[in-house]
Amino acid sequence: MQNNYRIGIYGISGSGKSTLIKNLCEESSRFQSFEGSKIMEKILNDDISNFKLLDADEKYKTRVDVINYIKNELDDNMYTIVDGHYSFIKNNSDFEIAITKEDLEFYTHIFHLDISDEIIKQQQLNDKSKQRNFSIEEIRKWKEHEKVGLQEICKHNNISFYNLTSHDLNIDYIHEVINKENLLNDLNRHIDNSTVKKYLLFDADYTIVNFDTGKDYMYKSLNIDLVDVKSCFKKDGYCFSSFFKLAKLHSKIDDDIFVNTMYKEASKIEIETDFLNLLKTYSSEYNICIVTAGFRILWQEVLKKYNLENIKVFGGNNLNIDNYIIDNNLKGYIASYLRKNDNQVISFGDSLLDKDMLINSNKGFFVIREKERNDVISELRNHQHIKYLSIHSLDTKDLVKTNFTEIIEELN
Repeated sequence: MQNNYRIGIYGISGSGKSTLIKNLCEESSRFQSFEGSKIMEKILNDDISNFKLLDADEKYKTRVDVINYIKNELDDNMYTIVDGHYSFIKNNSDFEIAITKEDLEFYTHIFHLDISDEIIKQQQLNDKSKQRNFSIEEIRKWKEHEKVGLQEICKHNNISFYNLTSHDLNIDYIHEVINKENLLNDLNRHIDNSTVKKYLLFDADYTIVNFDTGKDYMYKSLNIDLVDVKSCFKKDGYCFSSFFKLAKLHSKIDDDIFVNTMYKEASKIEIETDFLNLLKTYSSEYNICIVTAGFRILWQEVLKKYNLENIKVFGGNNLNIDNYIIDNNLKGYIASYLRKNDNQVISFGDSLLDKDMLINSNKGFFVIREKERNDVISELRNHQHIKYLSIHSLDTKDLVKTNFTEIIEELN
């Protein structure tokens, strides 16, 4: 793993920090969690009640000892997640600040749980292990004090801050934030290693080949039922949450079996001649990238067969093997990010997954094969920089038609 995230989950007592951390760790083996109070018990010889008896300097030192303990236990190959306290409320509605300078030097991200006052009150009452009898007004003041204070100190300490409300409190959101940053880091490394300012972005399945490598190859070899694959998208359609569900489905397969299957199936994949010619002809003039929600290693191996290892694959759909997973939003993000960095971007795609990538490019070529794609065309028809490339005989009046000869002229 190339990204060592140190994440603090903050919120007043009863916000649900422990539950969120527990769910995150159950969803992904990449998280290692630390509970501050448990560590403090060790430091104080298993009697955390002694902490209240300490003076301010001793309390501060103990809190620093907690974060130093965590530092010594870190696994650089995992994401670290810790439950944190910014402050504690006193009887007179004043606040004792609990966060330390060492905490601020430690965290890369802080997520604040901005849950409704009533839910926090009920969760405090439900937790019989602690005596917490705060009024709704005290909860409101405490929560606002935490949010404003955390926003300010994160801003001044280069910590990414996210405020999670009752509506968007879910583990997928935290995964999505990390996923996008992992992609961005990879994207920046790729940009930094090149002096070429022109990019060709290609979708993979049904674009440079006339089939789906998942449905037609991988799932058959792995005995994955297509019903289970489709169920990942049944509720929310194309969005990160759905692709995350698919990645979790893939991640249930033994890693070695999954990787070896990609190697095996890659040997059967042949890129269509016209697209292969584009990849070979322009691999020195353009930065060529495959941008796929499909199988990263499979496509890397396919390219290797054609001596095209210099083509970058932005892809991923397995939480154990890939550093990030690609969804429709990230496809569009890659195109727009490259353009913001003064690059010329030309993209090829065939589906709704590629819509934003095509729209956000300087030029886009929409690939039409055997199926009518009015769902996609209706989204593209008002964008004059997008043309369609009909591989067989299907046509549309809503986009300007092109062919490989004209595309080559444009690329030259």
